[in-house]
Amino acid sequence: MKRILSLITALVIVLGATSVFAATADWNGYYKVIARTNQVDTENGAAITQSYMWQKLELYPNWNLSDNVALHAGFYSQNYWGGDRGRGWGTEEPIYFSSPVNTNNYQAAATGINNSGANLGSYNAALGISAAWATLSFMGGDLTADIGRRKNLMWGEGTFLGVNFFPDRFFITYKTKALGGLLLPIMIIEKRQDKALFTAAGTKYQYIPTLVYVAPGKTVAGLTFDITTNKQSSADGVVGKRTFLYTGDLYFQHKIAMDSLNITPTFDIVYSTGVNKESATQKDKIDVLNFMLKAKIEVVKLVSVTPEIIFQKAPKEATVGNGDTYTNLFYAGVGNQYELGKIYKGNGMLATSGVGAFSYMKIPHFLTGTLKIDADVLNEIVKGLGAYAKVIYVQPIGKAKATATQAELADSDKSTVLEIDLGVSYKVDSYTKIGLDFGYAKFGKNPYFGDASNTSIMVNPALEGSNRGLYGAYSTTLGKVSAIYFGADLTINF
Repeated sequence: MKRILSLITALVIVLGATSVFAATADWNGYYKVIARTNQVDTENGAAITQSYMWQKLELYPNWNLSDNVALHAGFYSQNYWGGDRGRGWGTEEPIYFSSPVNTNNYQAAATGINNSGANLGSYNAALGISAAWATLSFMGGDLTADIGRRKNLMWGEGTFLGVNFFPDRFFITYKTKALGGLLLPIMIIEKRQDKALFTAAGTKYQYIPTLVYVAPGKTVAGLTFDITTNKQSSADGVVGKRTFLYTGDLYFQHKIAMDSLNITPTFDIVYSTGVNKESATQKDKIDVLNFMLKAKIEVVKLVSVTPEIIFQKAPKEATVGNGDTYTNLFYAGVGNQYELGKIYKGNGMLATSGVGAFSYMKIPHFLTGTLKIDADVLNEIVKGLGAYAKVIYVQPIGKAKATATQAELADSDKSTVLEIDLGVSYKVDSYTKIGLDFGYAKFGKNPYFGDASNTSIMVNPALEGSNRGLYGAYSTTLGKVSAIYFGADLTINF
């Protein structure tokens, strides 16, 4: 509460008490409670089980100060049930923001929320401020500029405008009517100070020109280019060296509506190249090509069937003796926030290297197929009731080669995943939803991939919490791996 009062006090000082409290206010956000039980079982080892409950409240107030000026903010409260409220560790779900010590260009900062800014993980927080930004409108609202620490859209399936955190940026949008819908040219300029705040080294800038087309209820399309430039610090490599990373993303979704049948195909492809870091002896090169194609086939008020196929290209084969690495830094499903299953989250940060005892000069491509069935008819029987079933299968294409031996690894093409998810949900009202989910996954035979700390090579059952990626680096002594997931969620959107 003290932080909220502090923000209101600052607003009063800057804008004057009369204008703040007379402004039109609008609040939205959500409250969520989750319960999770995860178990990972190995053929030749003991099972590991994890259970916890966790809650989060996010509030997003908007003050419309005039027709041309609006002020926005973000507040959050989160904690684990039964734990020390001041020092509980987070999972992938708690809210993240960019910390001064985070060096990852795209993924949400693993450093989480803490007052010191140290790289200590996601603490529980009784109350925090996550965002504050202003929106200036011109030309009758057709041209807008967002300035400040802005809540970003999640990127999974959809146009790439960054990831799910709160970046400091200018976000300029122009709206114009075209082709029966709205055409939105967008320009984003973002500053990331990933090292010492008052030094030039470690400063990243992202320039993201984007073109989005929206025909409400029918079509969404987006074309995005991202240019990331980083002036390196000593932790990156050659001090003062400027690196460049280039990313392009094309997204298209279109709904074909008929009397009792709707078909909605969706396509997304991302390509990225450039250098992330450069030292005197090696370059961290980026080599990304992922695409996703799916189609939701809806028999109105009866059932929806959604087949999907995803391809994740392996990064370039490395040259033995050369220190350069090649990395595909995006997860399967194109975007980092894209949920494949309750257990299997996809392969992230696939990498090859020409040096290192536990490196791989070559790794396979990955092909993923999913099929989801939603029983829409249940909503006709009991208003608000829903259920689904989903099957996921992952197959590597090709074999891996160890850098040390330059030989193909036996069974490295058997790093498969088969997951089955089942779920039921009930909408209490237009705001509130209760959900129960079950997942079972079986992972194919895996030889040794990477050292014990490497969770980014090959298939890993990316469970939530401390078990996330626990068996990302398999040993031949573990044998086959299976995992079970139970989840319960209460979500209130407002």
